[in-house]
Amino acid sequence: MQIGKRKKHQWLDDFRSIKNIDDFFQFFSKERLSKIALYLLIIWSVIPLFLMILSIFLDRSSAFSFMFNSGRLTIIWYMLMQQIGYLGIIMTVIIILSSLRNKSKNKIPTKIYVFEHKVELFLLLFLLWSLISSLFSSDQALSFLGTDYRKDGWLSYLSYSGFFGLGYLLFKEKDIIRLLRVLGTVASILGVLLIVNMESINEIFTFYHKSTVFYNPNHMGYYLVISILSLTYLSIRKPKIDIDKVICYILFSILVVALIENGSFGPYIAVSMGLLFLMIMTFVLKKNKMIHSISITILFIGISVIMNFESSFLSNETNHLSEGIDDIIEDKEDADRAGSGRWGLWTNGIEFMLDKPVTGYGIENLENAYLEVDIIQDRPHNEFIQIAATTGIVGFIIYSCAIGFHFLDFLNLRKNITYEQIGIFMIVFGYLVSSFFGNSMFYTTPFFMMILGLSKSMISNQKVLM
Repeated sequence: MQIGKRKKHQWLDDFRSIKNIDDFFQFFSKERLSKIALYLLIIWSVIPLFLMILSIFLDRSSAFSFMFNSGRLTIIWYMLMQQIGYLGIIMTVIIILSSLRNKSKNKIPTKIYVFEHKVELFLLLFLLWSLISSLFSSDQALSFLGTDYRKDGWLSYLSYSGFFGLGYLLFKEKDIIRLLRVLGTVASILGVLLIVNMESINEIFTFYHKSTVFYNPNHMGYYLVISILSLTYLSIRKPKIDIDKVICYILFSILVVALIENGSFGPYIAVSMGLLFLMIMTFVLKKNKMIHSISITILFIGISVIMNFESSFLSNETNHLSEGIDDIIEDKEDADRAGSGRWGLWTNGIEFMLDKPVTGYGIENLENAYLEVDIIQDRPHNEFIQIAATTGIVGFIIYSCAIGFHFLDFLNLRKNITYEQIGIFMIVFGYLVSSFFGNSMFYTTPFFMMILGLSKSMISNQKVLM
């Protein structure tokens, strides 16, 4: 307690002593901002538990109580997302100003500076372009605020950029590990409750079927992709088996079981591709670490095979996928229903992109377009097509450049790359595969953005050390 009070007083004394711009940037140092960013991201990661606890005290006397309680919890989650995201923006602006100041002091050429920050600049450009797209949309209110269900309008996009900034501010390995441990632990608690799936427990915590605190099994699946691959990172980073590594393997196993029980095939494919990415990158860049990648992959396959004997989940989904691909190749009437109807959503989404190639339909403005082709949906269930249809080909190219340059930076470090960097990029890659089958949401996208920021931070710090 005394140490905490001394730190608090030291912060206040340092703040009061700010007299000029040098003092300001010294007070808001990268180290201090990084610590605040860690706390904010930990808070974000434990919000599902907070909502569960809060749900216990809500009224359940009415037949409509579940719906009302869910609405209350949604508002709280959304408000917390906004507040954390906007705090992240403020901190990101400070670190940008500090970076520009260092550029000027050290006389770094603008061309070099821009090249080193091209990923951040393309993400900023995408944010600005999506703003222009929203201003030209047919329903600006919808574009800025989002729907009541998804809450994924431009203001949420703005918050997501704050989460990227918070992830970018983390540069100490121990802080990254602490964050991912919290994320993995919270996800494991949700995973156990999903597996148990008792109606009485679901009622108490306002859980949806196979979704826990999320509204849809697919959304829970997106969350599980990031959580499982985060635990993969924690599992493989240690060269020797100890209690910490064993716990990570146990939590990993719980979440894989939960993923299969969840029943969303897209996220399952995403985890599989994430592990495949890990295997390939390890084989190419870090052959001496192959045993770790192989062991966690074998565990994943083993659990999948055992679970398939009981539920036939993989067999059924693989058959459906194969039948859908055959329908598409043979151009059958049922082709649009392939992939749980995704093929029809994708092909029409691409048509929407071609209809408005410059600014697109605007964020969250696809529902009417889908209704005109007799499809009752508001999203293409593919984030890349979603971006292309809502922000146009221009927005799609900008976003793709940001992601593409990020992975090029990763590959350019191959001679000096660390196993930990491969692990973080595995999480990014896995989510991107998941996004090929899914939607952005106000309570799942921030998790991806913070991991994307983490991976960018790792690349930037590695370049400084080279």
